[in-house]
Amino acid sequence: MADVDLGELEHYLRIFQENPDSRVFAPLADLYRRLGRMDDAERICREGLRRHPYYAGGRVALAHILFDRGQLKEAFDEVESIVTYYPDNLLARKILIKALLSLGQRDRAHRELEALRALAPEVAADPELHTFFKSGAPSARRFESVSDHLPQSLLEGLKLQAAILQRLIASV
Repeated sequence: MADVDLGELEHYLRIFQENPDSRVFAPLADLYRRLGRMDDAERICREGLRRHPYYAGGRVALAHILFDRGQLKEAFDEVESIVTYYPDNLLARKILIKALLSLGQRDRAHRELEALRALAPEVAADPELHTFFKSGAPSARRFESVSDHLPQSLLEGLKLQAAILQRLIASV
C-alpha cells in the first residue's frame, strides 16, 4: 500500500460528498488507487467522468487505475487518447510508455520516451521508467488482486477496518 495521507483522503471525500459534480473525483480516485481500493477508485472515477467526460485529469486517473488493475489494453486506449489531445500531459505519457511496454510494444515505447525526454527531461529520467525498460514489462501476475494471496482471517480483518474507516469518514 502506498503512503497516503488520510487527512487528504478525508478532505477530498468531504468535498466529493458535498458536491458530487466537482472535479475532485480525480484526486479522490487516485488516493483510493494508491490505497489498493481499485473497485472504489474505478467507480468514483467513472462516476465523475460521466459528469465531466472531457476532464483530462479524470481520464488520466482512470488510465492509471486500469493499468494498475492489469487492464492493459483499456489503459492503453484511454491514455493514448489523452496524449493525442493533450501531448504535454506528462503523467499520461508515463502511463502510455508503461502500457506500451506491458503490451510488448517496446519500439513505440522507446519513441514515446524520447518524446517525453524532449518535453521534460527530468520526468523522462524517472528511475521507474528505466526499470520498466530494463526488466521488460512486469508480468501480468503483478496485477493480480493482493487479496488472492492473503490468509482469509487477515482479509476479513482488513475488510472490517475498511468498514470502520468508511463509517468514520461518513460521520465527518
